[in-house]
Amino acid sequence: MPKSTRKPEVFTKLISRLEKAKGFALYFAVTDDPLFQRAFVLATKAELKRPVVEVEISPAMDIPLSQFIAERLEEASDSPVALVYSPDLFISNESLKIGGEIFNDMSNNQGKYILLRCPLLFIISPVVRGLITALLPEIFELVSAEFLLPSFLISELEFSPFFASQEPRQWVDLFDPLRKGLRGRSPEARRDKATLDYVMGVIFLHLREFAKARKLLRKSRECFRELGDARLQRYPWMWLMKCELETNHFAQARKLAEEYRDYTEKFGTNDDLAFAITLQYLIESAEGNLEKARQFLLEALDMASDDSQQKGMILDFLGDLSDEMGELEEAVEWYQEALEFSREFGYKAREAETLYKLGGVLAELGRTQEAIEAYRDALKLHRQLDGKPYIAETAYALAYTLNAEGDFKEAEKFAKEALYTARRIGYQERAADALLMLGKIASEKGELEQAKSYYLEAKAEYEELEDPLGMARVLTRLGELAADEGEYEQAKEFITQALKLAPKVKDEMLHLRAIFIRGFISFDQGRFGDARRWFEKFLEKLEAVELPEAIRNDLETYVLNALTKCYVELDRLEESLEASKRLLELNRKRGNAAVIILNLLLIGDIYADQEKWEEAEAAFNEAMDMVEEFKGERADYLKAQVHINLARLKTSTGAFEEAIEHLNQIRELDVKPEELPQEIQMLEKLLEQKAAQSSETSDENKRAD
Repeated sequence: MPKSTRKPEVFTKLISRLEKAKGFALYFAVTDDPLFQRAFVLATKAELKRPVVEVEISPAMDIPLSQFIAERLEEASDSPVALVYSPDLFISNESLKIGGEIFNDMSNNQGKYILLRCPLLFIISPVVRGLITALLPEIFELVSAEFLLPSFLISELEFSPFFASQEPRQWVDLFDPLRKGLRGRSPEARRDKATLDYVMGVIFLHLREFAKARKLLRKSRECFRELGDARLQRYPWMWLMKCELETNHFAQARKLAEEYRDYTEKFGTNDDLAFAITLQYLIESAEGNLEKARQFLLEALDMASDDSQQKGMILDFLGDLSDEMGELEEAVEWYQEALEFSREFGYKAREAETLYKLGGVLAELGRTQEAIEAYRDALKLHRQLDGKPYIAETAYALAYTLNAEGDFKEAEKFAKEALYTARRIGYQERAADALLMLGKIASEKGELEQAKSYYLEAKAEYEELEDPLGMARVLTRLGELAADEGEYEQAKEFITQALKLAPKVKDEMLHLRAIFIRGFISFDQGRFGDARRWFEKFLEKLEAVELPEAIRNDLETYVLNALTKCYVELDRLEESLEASKRLLELNRKRGNAAVIILNLLLIGDIYADQEKWEEAEAAFNEAMDMVEEFKGERADYLKAQVHINLARLKTSTGAFEEAIEHLNQIRELDVKPEELPQEIQMLEKLLEQKAAQSSETSDENKRAD
């Protein structure tokens, strides 16, 4: 990846606004991570040409916050920027109350503080926006979505999609010169250096430059340890463990987690210890030791304070783990408990995230309407929080579920919202997925040209992303669409391209779908030999894929039905008989009497073609027994089909009178002549001739006597 030459746009916009502000400008720095918060303060100080006053705040102050800020500003030169932050507060309710004190004090004392005439900028993450909305809705109106900085969700051990879309190399250009330029051996200077080492380590980890990440995170941890800062060293320690997990160094990750647990047992609080135990859960979960992972989570849950965000995170993890273990009902219970916790303490961002995951589990359980409601509630909260990456994710999930339910109008609306939002923030992966979804919806609605347009747009996005899975998905859809339009050669080209990606794509169902479509393309063209090979390949791969029995039986039945016809067309009678018997077995499980009757007739026909008359008659008679009991729609039509097959059989074996009796039975049924095969007329004429010949022979015998 080439080195960027500019800093992140969101940061340069912030600096521009602060430079242009008249009078004082207040920058209230709030992020999910106190070290990133400090890094942003340092970067802002370095970039601004105006004088800067740092104001560290704490809920333990004994004077009003606004007075404290004003006193600090009076000590500075003209028109400073106040960088107000709290390194001791980790997205806590207290930090927001401080913000509320600023707001209320400024509103109630007009003219008393010069701060009243300056813009109030909150630089916040989606998590903090949720708390602000819940606790201080009047402040939310002052929040500028234009300055939504990255959210580093430490509790989730992952980067937000928003950060991923902001060209991480530009963040390197912002922080690395600061890190290299820091001098001095004072505790404050060393702490700032360790902070920037940490920030750069996390960014390099995101860039998957693991050696650089590991080196910087180790330096940061050792420095905080030497400074005796038990609170801050948890962050590089945790990301070091993440680095080892990403590189599959599980033993090293486990050692780090055990060391951190020992440390927190000596120097930390119960919540610190709960966090350390949660890290051990993450390692065991990553290695697939799910029962051991569950034990760690339950231990962490007992340790966490009842009002700490740590508890909410652990409840969420218990839901995730139950989902991974296939215990879906238990996952629902954990997620519902996590929701109660988040709602009680006003953690709207976590509430939204839990609702999103709950929707996924409910959908998997088949509780579709409940899933849709959960997704709608999550989306409503993400809109309030203006968390655009999460809006895109949730709108897409909602569209997917609605489309599966056949509600194409609503599905299209939310898929378009996902596309629009993803494009606004440069979240290309989700934009491509939304385009693919819109193509599916248009196809379901019969709007084939529109579907093709969406698919081709998605294909271009996936090509740019170099995403083999996305490419395989969209190529398969394009192949299916071309086949529906009768463009068989183009359809084969698309499917062939999709199949070539199979070694890179670990998606067995997608591979099966491509083979399935390829087989039916040849089948529809009447190329039964080619179709046979694809259908046999499909059935072979189907055996190796884990699926619910009902879905497996449906797929096997559908393909076996077509494969049997291929064998018949190719005069491969033994194979057609074997396939028909397997098909009959599957249809008996499904319990569809009409299909079973038709299946028996097919088996009887195959036996008759082999001149195995007894076996053929047995199959036809079983069909007759079933059809006599059949009370479903078009019962007379099925009876007619059975009688026709028996008439053919009796004709072939010379039992002409019995054949005529079966034809007479058809005349008594409520069946339109055009619904019967044309051969029945030929059969009737043949039987009339045979009957006449039989009569003449009888008369001759009588005369001879």
